[in-house]
Amino acid sequence: MHRQITKKIIESISTPNTRELLLRDTELKGFGVRISPSGTKTFFAEGNFNRSRQTKRRSLGRYPIVPLDTARTKARELLYQWYIGIDTEKQEIKTAQEAVSTFTLEETINRYFSSRSLKSEADYRQVTRRVFGDWLDRPVRSISREDIEKRYCDRALKKGCKAQTNKAMRYLNTILNFALAETINDTPLLLSNPVQVLSDKRYDRSVKPKKTFIEASQLPTWVEAVRRLCTPLARDLLLLQVQTGLRDSEAKGLLWEDVEFENRLFTVRNTKNGSDFTIPMSEQIYGLLLERKDNATSNNYVFPNKTLTGPVTSVWKQKDKVIQETGIQFTHHCLRRTFASLLKKELGVDIPTISILLNHSPQGVTQKHYLTSSPKDFRKEYGKLSKLIN
Repeated sequence: MHRQITKKIIESISTPNTRELLLRDTELKGFGVRISPSGTKTFFAEGNFNRSRQTKRRSLGRYPIVPLDTARTKARELLYQWYIGIDTEKQEIKTAQEAVSTFTLEETINRYFSSRSLKSEADYRQVTRRVFGDWLDRPVRSISREDIEKRYCDRALKKGCKAQTNKAMRYLNTILNFALAETINDTPLLLSNPVQVLSDKRYDRSVKPKKTFIEASQLPTWVEAVRRLCTPLARDLLLLQVQTGLRDSEAKGLLWEDVEFENRLFTVRNTKNGSDFTIPMSEQIYGLLLERKDNATSNNYVFPNKTLTGPVTSVWKQKDKVIQETGIQFTHHCLRRTFASLLKKELGVDIPTISILLNHSPQGVTQKHYLTSSPKDFRKEYGKLSKLIN
């Protein structure tokens, strides 16, 4: 069917009952609209390639997403390219294939985070860099199932870093699943997810939850070593964590603007369960934060990094000094378990209250909608615990 294609014609033409209808333009030969029985209207260009009998047809986009004038202009350019013998489709495919073949793991990670906002982004980046740092400059397509399996066996099984490696593999699996759906000029960025090999071969990736914590009898030795061996920043960070039960990233990310000395409260933002978390200061924590404020080098972070551009990332050297001298093995999460253990064993605090003080997500209808207590209501418990530790 040949007619001069106008906006009015496109919108008024009847939808075919069975087969698609091709409406070809009388003004620009080779330009047309394809109308499907479902009512979809798609612009197309068709013509001879390199002045031969070889006919090509290519979609130019759906109406009205692609306006008529835009489609006509695209058709005119494409028809001229075909006329002089330039196969733009092959050039685009070649360019896209070259692009995906050199697209690195780091670029894939960046693209993943540019498409969403995750509170766990910093942890994703830190963990993937720690386990896959030497792969970041590699084309993501070059990472094979064999590479994944070898990295997992080397770190999780031989070196014993199973929990950390499992976490890194979970993060990488999520990022590469995103890459499976991502395209560059309609060319898939990734054709398969190599992390799948761990499931296909049924690797046992279960990790028994750690139950270690610092016993009450060990606390005096531990606190004395922390005060004597650690830098002021590491000392204050560790003492804050064991007296509040804060997660490592939450304590490190504390901002001065969220510390209210007049009300003796401080608030942690961007917690794991998504809510702000306000904690009353015990006398000990009040003194610790006040001293830090008096000697602050950063106007933003309570525990800044050396360049004052963000929060401190690690105090492992200071922590290791304490472990080596005292023989008391602990991690940052151990301090959180120690906080909970002291509340239960030494102070007799009930489990629901401990759950609130740990900022666990409420479980069940009753906790979610009817129990409205917050850590601010338990200033006495925080005070008793701080006296127990100091």
